[in-house]
Amino acid sequence: MAKAVLLFSGGLDSILTAHILKREGIKAKALYCHTVFSSLSKKDARGNLLRTLSPLKIPLKVVDISSRHIRLLKNARYGYGKNLNPCIDCKIVMFKEAAQYRNSIGADFVASGEVLGERPMSQRKDVFNIIERDSGLKGFILRPLSAKLLKPTVAEDKGLIKRDNLYDIQGRGRRKQLVLADEFGIKDFPTPSGGCLLTNPSFCRRLKDIIVNKPDFDIYDCRLLKVGRHFRLSAHTKLIVSRNKDENAKLKKLAGKSAVIIYPLRAKGPFAVMEGKFNKRLINEAVYITARYCRGEGSSLRIKVNTPKDKYTVITGS
Repeated sequence: MAKAVLLFSGGLDSILTAHILKREGIKAKALYCHTVFSSLSKKDARGNLLRTLSPLKIPLKVVDISSRHIRLLKNARYGYGKNLNPCIDCKIVMFKEAAQYRNSIGADFVASGEVLGERPMSQRKDVFNIIERDSGLKGFILRPLSAKLLKPTVAEDKGLIKRDNLYDIQGRGRRKQLVLADEFGIKDFPTPSGGCLLTNPSFCRRLKDIIVNKPDFDIYDCRLLKVGRHFRLSAHTKLIVSRNKDENAKLKKLAGKSAVIIYPLRAKGPFAVMEGKFNKRLINEAVYITARYCRGEGSSLRIKVNTPKDKYTVITGS
C-alpha cells in the first residue's frame, strides 16, 4: 500500500483530498501546521481536525511553526498578499515540515488540497514550482483536485495512484468541489473564510503598529494582538483592555511577568494589560481608560494596579 503525508488544513479542499486518497487505497497520515496567526487555538484546531479525520481513520500530527512564521513575516522573500500574508513563504515552510515527516515515516509522496488558480498569490503553476523546489519536494507533491492540469508527479508515474481518477478543478468557484463533496457524502465543512489572521485587515492594522513600534516582537506579542481593545499610549507602551468575560480570562492567562495589570475592585469591568515601558503618567492614563469601560456603584471606582514591583489602588470617577 502506498503511503502519503497529507498537508491538512481542515478546509473543504483538504477534506476532499483526504477522501480521494482513502478511495484510491493510499495510506495517509495528516499533518497540520499551526501558527500563532491561526484564528483557532492549537487545542481547538486539533479537536476540529480529529473529528473530521476520525471517520476516515487518518491519524493526525500537529506541529507549531509560529517562531519560523514570525521570522518569515518580518522578511518575506516572496512578498505579501493583499494584507500581511506571506503565503508563498509560509507554504514553503509547511511543505518543508511535510518533507521531514515524509522522510521520517517513509511515505512515498506528499498530498495537498491546493487548487490551481483558487488563490491569486500562492496557487499558480509558477508558484507551485517554486514551492516544490524550495521545499525539496520537486515531483513529490500531488494535488489531486487539479492534477490533470499539472505535470504528472512521481506518484502517478510509478502507478501509486491513477491519474485518470484525479481531477481538473481550477479557479475560485467551488461548484465542482461541492458536487464532489456530495458524491463523497461530506456534509460538514467550514466556510471558505480563511483561518489565517494575516488576511484580516483589522488584525493587520494592529500588527503593523507592532512592526513599527516593536520590530523585535515575538509570539507573546502576537497572542496579545488577538484579544481586546488596543491603545497605543506611547511608542514603547501599549494597553490592551478586554471586551467581555471570556477576554478577561484570556488576558489573565496571557499576561506576562513584566506587564502592568489593571482591573476594577467590586465593580463589573475589564481586565487590562499594559506592556512595554511605563511611568506614573502612563499608568494613570491606562487606569482612566480602563475605568471608562467599568460599571460600578456611585460616582467613583476603585481600580487595582499591579506593577512588577508594586501593588496599589486608584480611586477614580466612573
